[in-house]
This record gives sequence, structure tokens and C-alpha cells, in this order.
Amino acid sequence: MKNTFIGLTFCCLLAMLFSSCKMLGAGSHVYCETVTVACPSDTVIQRLTILKSSGRFSDVRSFQDGLSGEQWVLHDFYFYDSEHQFLVVLEVPLHTPTNTEIHLARFKDSTSGTQWIGFADVPTEKKKVVLAWFDHVVRPALAYRSLTNL
Repeated sequence: MKNTFIGLTFCCLLAMLFSSCKMLGAGSHVYCETVTVACPSDTVIQRLTILKSSGRFSDVRSFQDGLSGEQWVLHDFYFYDSEHQFLVVLEVPLHTPTNTEIHLARFKDSTSGTQWIGFADVPTEKKKVVLAWFDHVVRPALAYRSLTNL
């Protein structure tokens, strides 16, 4: 009886540890970097769509933006940065009323011809470049109050 209790306690503590590290749990995105913006998801999707419509972020190796995930709960955006020659996939969850967690989900380095990898597996230096790109290019587009200013 004592061994069973100790075993159950150990399992519960281990599950709590994994949950706190986002390594376990429903809906966790362990292979992503998450950026929270103070906008509903509909607004985020509109603004990213307008940003993408410039054609500046398109590449022949990319894919069509649109709904994805189980039961179409995400909107994927494929951004190509010609300066640093990478593709990155941003996932926007649908139906968030106030704050939206944008997931930097997958990455592909065009210079080395790599396959798509989860953002958690991207080398640290490349992660810094992608996050700086996000803060310099994407975040300002999300901050506009009026869509006509984009």
C-alpha cells in the first residue's frame, strides 16, 4: 500500500512538472515559440492577411495560407524573409476574444536546404534572427489601430 502511494505521488509530481514545462497537456505547443498579442484572432488574421498581400513575403517553395489543424482550429501563415532566406509558419488560433497567442510553429532555412523543423529545434542563433524579424516586421503590423494604415 505504501509503495502504491509513493508511486502515485511520484507520477502526479512528474505530470505536474511536465505540465509546467508545457511538455504535457492538451493543446500545448511544445515545438513552438508563442507570442501573445492584445488583439482578437479575427483582427490578427485580417492584419496578417493584409501584410501578406504585399507579396513581399511570398516564395515558390511556400504553401497557401489558410485553415489547418484538427477541425480547422488554426489559421496558418507562411512568411518568407528574403534578407535572411528563411520560411516560417505562424499559427493563429481561431476565436480568441481578446488576447491571441501566435505560434511560430515551423521553420525552414532556405540557404541550407533543410526540411521543415519545429521551432523548438531551430538553432539558438537562427531563433534570435527569426524573433527579431517578427518583432521588426510582424508585430508593428499587428499594432496598427486602423487597417487603412497598413
